[in-house]
Amino acid sequence: MFSGGMHPETIALDAGSSGCRAARFSKEGEMLLSAEETYGRDEDNTLDPLKVLAAVRRVLHVCDWQSGILAPGSIMHSLLRLDKSGRPAGPCSLWNDSSAAEYLIRHPEPLLLDNGCPRGPHIPLFRILARPEYYRGYRLVSLKNFLISQLLQQPAPEDWTTAAASGCLDLESRNWALPAAIADFLPFLPDPVSPLTRFGDSLAGTSDGALAHLGSCGLSHSSLSLTMGTTMAVRLIAPRTEQGLRQFQYPLWGDLFLHGLASNNAGFRLSPEEVASITALPEDSLLKRVGPFFDLSIYDDRVCFLQPLEESDDSLPARLEAMTFLSAALCEELADWFVIRPERVVLSGSLAVLPAIGNLLGAILPFPLFLADRRAGLFGSFLLTRLSEGQGSISGVARVLPAVVPDRKRYERWTAAAFVSANAKQ
Repeated sequence: MFSGGMHPETIALDAGSSGCRAARFSKEGEMLLSAEETYGRDEDNTLDPLKVLAAVRRVLHVCDWQSGILAPGSIMHSLLRLDKSGRPAGPCSLWNDSSAAEYLIRHPEPLLLDNGCPRGPHIPLFRILARPEYYRGYRLVSLKNFLISQLLQQPAPEDWTTAAASGCLDLESRNWALPAAIADFLPFLPDPVSPLTRFGDSLAGTSDGALAHLGSCGLSHSSLSLTMGTTMAVRLIAPRTEQGLRQFQYPLWGDLFLHGLASNNAGFRLSPEEVASITALPEDSLLKRVGPFFDLSIYDDRVCFLQPLEESDDSLPARLEAMTFLSAALCEELADWFVIRPERVVLSGSLAVLPAIGNLLGAILPFPLFLADRRAGLFGSFLLTRLSEGQGSISGVARVLPAVVPDRKRYERWTAAAFVSANAKQ
């Protein structure tokens, strides 16, 4: 592997919940090689970590990863048990693991940990609290941590951003902090470090959400990144502030934090056939209804699930429309909290490929809308490498979304805030 010297070529890795991709970047940021592979989740919505590792090895091999500096990213809120030999003791659970839902209902009291997380079953801390004996005695890591450890054949640290997304990191000290009931788990957690930390020929890296934001918006304090896929999340980089009830704020490096709001949609994903059929429709086909009629399930004031009130032939377009309105609401709420008018909102994610999604967002958002390069997370990894070398002034890689739906008045009464408010009262 590469060793010594400054400015080696960067090997960017993005290991997601349905596939992985890698790219090799020159010192100047030119993408020299790239590869991607899909693997998908298992029927119980978990991931087989060994299957992911095999796919990651294949895409990295294409990029000749052993002659560069590895800059990895992977899923936020993942949780994996490892035995004493470092082998997985079961599948990797993801943000859609609902095993902690009943625990949170039975224990409504706050934990009083300064961890930057909203309450919700997607946070790994609550999965551990709900089933402590299932996790006790195992080394507990994220998917990214497992992948790096296997690739480099040595125990890897955990970056602050991913660690904070687990609910187990104290934001002030940036060390692990656990409730007394599971304090004995502390020795089984990897060391928390800055995402810019190098060990061997790798950076600690960070979460896919942080890298997508970095690749889309750079270090701008006035740009929002919006992801629309199996989850919806809007993010902003800024120093730490008072935390809103439904917000997350996770440390990056220095005094910078990744702030945001998120909502999952019960794991709703489009099949390739659905994507093809929707893309082929006239754009107005996704805009049939004056307003989306959806039942929102509210969990601790955090919108968690979207379900259509009735199944019909147009339930898929209606579902997509509702997700778009909710995404706009998240953007407005985050901007209001920071009292800013964003220079731009940069859209990425699997649903960003549908023109009608961007057209509707452009019609209802009060901010300029841009479309991110689909490889924004990989560019984020490259920029992370440059930051680790002391190059602190960087910009994103977004490109302008060209089309905006002309019929803006059609949605005037259905502002994003009104959509959430009206449905929450149902």
